[in-house]
Amino acid sequence: MEGAVASWDVSGVRITPRELRFLDTVPGERYRATLKVRNLQQHSVFLYFLPPQKPQFRLIVDNPKKHVACGLQVIATVEYHPDKEEDLQDRLILYVGDKTLEIPVIGLIPSCCLEIEPEINFGTVIANSKVINAGIRITNHGSSPGAFNIKYKGSVPIVITPSSGIVQPKAVVLVIMEICTDLPRIINQPAIVELQGRSSAEIMIKANIVEQMLELLGLPHSDRIGCIHFGCVYFGTSKTEQVILHNKSPEPMNWVAILQDNVAGVEMGTDLQKSTDAVLKDLQGSDRKQGQDVSTLISCIPNEGTLQPYQKILVTLCFSPKQLKRDPDLDRTQPRQDYALFLNFEAVGSKDDFIQILTGSDTPTNVPFPEKNPQKVELGLTGSGLPVKLTFSSGPLVNFMECFMGEHTDILCTLKNECSVLPVSFAFHKIANFNTVPEKGKIKPQAVQDVVFSFVPRHIGTFTVKQLIDIIGPVTTKDNLLALKMKPFHQICLSFTGICKSVTKKIVLKTHHGITPLVTNEMGVFVGHKKEQCSDVPPVVLLKSKQTQIHTHQINRDLGMTAVALPNDRRASVRPELHKDCRTIFTKVARYHYVDPEFTYTVLEELEKQANRDHYADYIRNLRQRRLNKKSAKMFEKLNNPVDIGLNSLSGMKSPTARCLSQGTLEERTDFVNGSGLLTTQKLAEIESTSIIKKISDGLNPVPSSPQEVEDCGLILTPKQLHQIFIGKLGPTSVQFKEQRITFNHVPLHLTTTKTAILQNMGHNHAFFQVRHTLSKFTFYNTCLYCQVIDSNPLPGMILSPYEGVVPVGGRTELKIYFTPNALMKFDSRVEVVVRHAKSSELRIGGSVDVPDIDISVVAAYDFSLLIKVNVNANPNTSMTYPTGSAKHIIVPRPQPLTIPTLECKVQAIALQAPLEVSPLELKFQYSFRSMNLGVVSDSKNRKKLKLKNISKKQLTWKLDLDAAGNALDDGVFKFSLHTGLLSPGQFTIVTVFFCPRKYF
Repeated sequence: MEGAVASWDVSGVRITPRELRFLDTVPGERYRATLKVRNLQQHSVFLYFLPPQKPQFRLIVDNPKKHVACGLQVIATVEYHPDKEEDLQDRLILYVGDKTLEIPVIGLIPSCCLEIEPEINFGTVIANSKVINAGIRITNHGSSPGAFNIKYKGSVPIVITPSSGIVQPKAVVLVIMEICTDLPRIINQPAIVELQGRSSAEIMIKANIVEQMLELLGLPHSDRIGCIHFGCVYFGTSKTEQVILHNKSPEPMNWVAILQDNVAGVEMGTDLQKSTDAVLKDLQGSDRKQGQDVSTLISCIPNEGTLQPYQKILVTLCFSPKQLKRDPDLDRTQPRQDYALFLNFEAVGSKDDFIQILTGSDTPTNVPFPEKNPQKVELGLTGSGLPVKLTFSSGPLVNFMECFMGEHTDILCTLKNECSVLPVSFAFHKIANFNTVPEKGKIKPQAVQDVVFSFVPRHIGTFTVKQLIDIIGPVTTKDNLLALKMKPFHQICLSFTGICKSVTKKIVLKTHHGITPLVTNEMGVFVGHKKEQCSDVPPVVLLKSKQTQIHTHQINRDLGMTAVALPNDRRASVRPELHKDCRTIFTKVARYHYVDPEFTYTVLEELEKQANRDHYADYIRNLRQRRLNKKSAKMFEKLNNPVDIGLNSLSGMKSPTARCLSQGTLEERTDFVNGSGLLTTQKLAEIESTSIIKKISDGLNPVPSSPQEVEDCGLILTPKQLHQIFIGKLGPTSVQFKEQRITFNHVPLHLTTTKTAILQNMGHNHAFFQVRHTLSKFTFYNTCLYCQVIDSNPLPGMILSPYEGVVPVGGRTELKIYFTPNALMKFDSRVEVVVRHAKSSELRIGGSVDVPDIDISVVAAYDFSLLIKVNVNANPNTSMTYPTGSAKHIIVPRPQPLTIPTLECKVQAIALQAPLEVSPLELKFQYSFRSMNLGVVSDSKNRKKLKLKNISKKQLTWKLDLDAAGNALDDGVFKFSLHTGLLSPGQFTIVTVFFCPRKYF
């Protein structure tokens, strides 16, 4: 019995429940329900029950003879005893004082209660010609199976599976509805659902199919943008602009940016301000092949990726013009280069040939700017590259006047920016003997700047140097293309020439009349007259020259690091230079000298001086070594990674030969390795033409066998790589069944039997197959289409899975056949498997369905009946239906429905509980080798207790079965305090188990 839980407060009493409902009643059974009536008034009240009128309902109650006090209740029981399958309804009369209340009493037989959701909504999806599905639930809240049937006659093709069927009690059936998202539209179609036991209901099928749309928005107002003007930029510099890429659709989108470089309207380095004749002359003089790689001209970051539904990302565009190579004989001036390009942002897989132009009522009304392909958005890019035009009034050669050491010569030069659009920033390099004021600056368009060049010689001689002037501008870096840094991008070279002459002054020598030393020159002692020309070097002049070999002795020709005395040399002290080897100028013999003790260093002073030099030398050397160690450690951290390429040191590998690469080659190789450049239409055309003429040497293996194939199978292609795929055309193939016949012998009724058919690909191409039954023709949207009607149910209860698939080259595919018969039959069916570009194959399926023969012989031991139903059909109310054309596969006589009678047997059984309770059931002894005392049993860690308790009502004798213990008991490793005993009912005993290991295990 199931009744309503809610109570009913009326006339000062509370009736629980407010009605008695007997559900799922069976004739011959008895059901009871309880009714409670509580007095809610502040005084006592008279309560009295009258039974129902129909005899199937019986009231069991003790009506109170006195008034019921406040807060007390009266309990009544209603017994229902149906005698046939029908719904009955009666009433129970309750008197509350002078008021009469009726309480409904209802008896219901088992029935279905079907419920379906009111609508199915696919939501907002994109029109990509895919088949999408959604499910709707049909729930049976009743106690018997219920049938449903869905009828749809709308204008939009919708596939409903299943459209009819049976819902079991307390079960849910999921109905799948499929639609094709071929056109953008709004679907709001009704479908009629017939539910057993209820009136027909209507469900609404809703979907909003929209175009997958890309949108470009500008900054900062997020308006739609169609062109970006970079303006004028110096050659070698860069300029960035940012746009917003918006996925205006409800599904993720893989996108890629493609630069259009071979379409009409593209300008590549043409000076549009010149006349036609001048432009043609420039085209003849310039090397156009060197400037055709536009992927280095325009950078897009990022240029591929995945956009989530309605996501917006920031895309940075960088314009970096480069000077085209020209013939130097034609014109020395570098012309202006104007560019006009088109950058497409496309969804991966979008092609113009597959996009339909919408007309009539199918055209979306919410698209403000109709386009041929909303999955592609085009952005125009314009910009101009200008050369640096900085002129010097002094010309490229600057000659300074002669001057003496300590003096300087100045030249005023005027710098003029000949460019009328862009300013120019310059910086002079520092060079010796020449100064520039100011060293750096910025000149506005068509403006001038005065600069003073100064020649400040510090040595005597003629100086001719190259003065480099850096032109500074925004330049991209290799590590981060988004960040522009002010760096030199162009250099101008000037030639400075200056002459410095020495001052000619006559030095008068005079005799020094001081104290005459012990040893003097024959010529006398002469000193310089001018004090500033004197130095701490003694009058002994040493000439380190080995060019004179006129009178040199044969044995003295190898001078090495010796010093040669000048002609006016005199015998004097060489002062502290103890180890100086001096020779005469002509004969190169050892010159006589002596050491003056007043000027020389002592041995201790020499050691202190050398120690001081060594200290500073070690300090500088340690600083250099520490700097090199830091550099090496930084390089090691950069290159240290867990990748092991399996190379051993000194394993015969040779270092690569060093080569000098040009800057252009280096840039091309870097761009190829990084793979970060933009795709261009010209590159895609070259890839396509190469792929078409390329011959395929072998096919693909169904299972990757080599490491390269395993690696290729694990690759996840980027959107840019996916956009570069072309579809290959496969030739004919050959597919056949391994066994041409599948036999189902003696299939049991109402049970599922599974067989496997194997399809083998004997050809050299992959094969796509479908299981079909016939060929049908129908009209769809005014277009005649031929399609294969898939027949995965050739017989009643037989299902083939999968009904379509791919058989790889040299591989096989299993075709599962599930057969659940619901009738006795003999059958011989044929299933045709159609293979694309190949001959179809036929599979014969035959067999028979038998009745199970069961004989039950059970010794009765316990008083209860057991009903046995053999091969029960899960859907007994389903009538036999045959798919179209499947009846011809059944052998005469026709299938006859059969219901196997239910068998009954008497069962007797006695279940006994174990009389002895043992706890615990597992004993663990765990010790470390150091803490365990071998052979000692007095330690508390070496013994455990086992409790045995008699839980029966009789006396029992227990004994430990130690036969399986083996050598552990013989060696005394385990010992037990008791081996057997006697226990009375409820009595327990304790057995102590000792662990005494004799050795380490």
